[in-house]
Amino acid sequence: MSDKSHVSIEQHICLVCGAAFETGSILLDRRLRASMEHHTKTGWGLCPEHQKLADDGFVALVECDPQRSGSQADGRMKPEQAYRTGRLAHLRRTGWIQPVVATRITRRILGSR
Repeated sequence: MSDKSHVSIEQHICLVCGAAFETGSILLDRRLRASMEHHTKTGWGLCPEHQKLADDGFVALVECDPQRSGSQADGRMKPEQAYRTGRLAHLRRTGWIQPVVATRITRRILGSR
């Protein structure tokens, strides 16, 4: 017997922590074929914990390891390519006055001067 079904619970992946979380939606294969797993990841978003922090006015800084992460030719990184180290910082959105301030804060968090 297969574990696949024509019904699945939709999940998104948190951009901050990388954890899968349920969106509250049900997916249905309109042809009623057993084509989906029990949980199906369909996109990116913020998990309830990080969504609450964002709603409260915080911005998440997520440390990623560039050696373990993939990147495109233009130097940008897609969420699925990011290797998150697990180190996070949440800063109040009002503290983001200049990019220089963010650079100084990041250096302090990472321990370099």
